Amino acid sequence: MRIRDAVSIADLRMLASRRTPKFVFQPVEEGTESGRGQRANVDAFARRVLVPRVAEEPVTADLSTTVFGRRYAAPFGISAIGYAGKMWPGADRALAEAAVAADLPFMLSMGTVADIESTRDFFWPVCSSASVVRSRS
Repeated sequence: MRIRDAVSIADLRMLASRRTPKFVFQPVEEGTESGRGQRANVDAFARRVLVPRVAEEPVTADLSTTVFGRRYAAPFGISAIGYAGKMWPGADRALAEAAVAADLPFMLSMGTVADIESTRDFFWPVCSSASVVRSRS
């Protein structure tokens, strides 16, 4: 199967597992520790049925939210991915750039292979907000 033939997340997972070295694929696939959190997320989505509906009129939804005092376009962002740079050189910077372009929060992993200087311009609002949170504790 080629990526253009993939029709589901399961298809993409299978392709990734074949192409990615096990030492990189396994932690990304399982999440942290025993993989319990990742399995809980998958199970939570499995309990829901997503039904596509056709809008009769143009729909405008404001998904923006405030995180640590900064307004973002949506209530989710790009989470820390510790092995991203091992899977694709420059991935951390590319993810940071994508987050900025989409006006989403970005979190740089402590397990990153990127140096903080190469991405600081992209995640500075989150970094400066984290210092505010740290000073409150």
